[in-house]
Order: sequence, then C-alpha cells, then structure tokens
Amino acid sequence: MRRQSGFTLIELLVVVAIISLLMSILAPSLNRATQITRSAICRSNLHHLHIAFYAYAGQYKGQPFPYICDNNQPGKFWMELLRPYYSELDKIRFCPLAITPTGWGSAFTAWGPYAGWMNNHTGSYAINGWMYNYGPNHSLGYGSIFLNGHARIPLWADSVWVDAWPRWDDTVKNTPPPDLLAGANDGGMGRICIARHDRSVNIAFLAGNAENVSLERLWLLKWNKMFTPTEIAVP
Repeated sequence: MRRQSGFTLIELLVVVAIISLLMSILAPSLNRATQITRSAICRSNLHHLHIAFYAYAGQYKGQPFPYICDNNQPGKFWMELLRPYYSELDKIRFCPLAITPTGWGSAFTAWGPYAGWMNNHTGSYAINGWMYNYGPNHSLGYGSIFLNGHARIPLWADSVWVDAWPRWDDTVKNTPPPDLLAGANDGGMGRICIARHDRSVNIAFLAGNAENVSLERLWLLKWNKMFTPTEIAVP
C-alpha cells in the first residue's frame, strides 16, 4: 500500500507550537538587537552633527553660531547654519526612535514643526545652549571650540527640544522630570533627561566622540562653566 505523504493535523499543531515557542524565546533578543542598532545610528547622527558644527566654527576662528530664535531670521537657526557644511543634514537630524514630530517632542517623538517658526524645522536633538556664541564675557557659556581640557563638554544630545541649558543649580533647584518619557520644559536638564534609549540618552562631546549616557550620569557632566558635577538619583 502507498503511504500518504504530508502532515497530520497533530503534527502540524506540534510544529506551530514549536515555532511559537522559539519566537517567544528569540523575540527579546531580536528586540534588544534592534534597539542597539538604532542607538548606534543615533550616535552616528550626533557625531556627524559634531562634524558640521566644527566645520562651521572652524571658518569663524573657533566661534560657534550665536543664539538667534527669531521667526524673522529663520536662516539663523542652527540647522540652517549647519546645512552648508553638511549637505545631508536632513538625514541625520532624527534619532531612529524619535522620527514623528509632535510639536513639543518626547522620548519617542521629534520636536517641531510650528507654523511659521524657523521654516517649520523638525528634529530629535538639541545643542547644549551654553555652546552658543554669547561673547567673551559670558559667565556661564563656553562660546569657543578651542577649550583646553574640556573634551568632555556635551555638545549635542537627544532632546525634546532644539536646545537646552542645564543650569549650574540644576542639582539643587531642578529635580529629574517626573515623566521620563515626556521630559520637562524647564529650559534645562528636563529637556534632555528622557528615557529614549532604555533610561539613557546619546550625547556627542566637544572632543567628537558620541556615547550612550545613563540618565543618572547627566548630572556628572560639565554642561557650563559653573556646573558642579553631582550624583543624583533618577526615579
């Protein structure tokens, strides 16, 4: 007698059960691998923003761009000022985990656009506001790329807005935002303290390296001349 080929219903159900089990085992690993890849792309974006920033500042004898937030001067917004120095700027302005703009950003959304504001720009990153060119007598800002011994100054970071000014007294007056997904519009650390990369953010430093930094370590960095690195607990 010829034996019939093919699966019985029981055999098919066993195969489906095995595949489901394997998928449940592999899913966390695959998800983790995806997160690592996206974080690496994000750090690469920040590194290239650093390259564009240095190219701009190099043309102006080490002076970065000034702080101008004026709808009447959209060409002075930092994204427009960097464009001539990095032609593919539009490809690096979004973290892969925060692409969709929602006005004010969050851990997993981008900032912008606002009607009539700075040519309706959008993005996922902020410049350290203390790196704007405020002039030589500013007591907090750096305002130059030629800073001996300051390679660990943050330059670019994951953020819910276009710039951030972590204050010298953030360790005293400002606590971490209560919602690590939404951040906080406090003008300072609250714009950066978001759980975008598993309770961490990516930062490009003045030296050019881009690193993943845990939220707790944000208060250990030298954001401005008066900032005293301090250990702080992030809930």
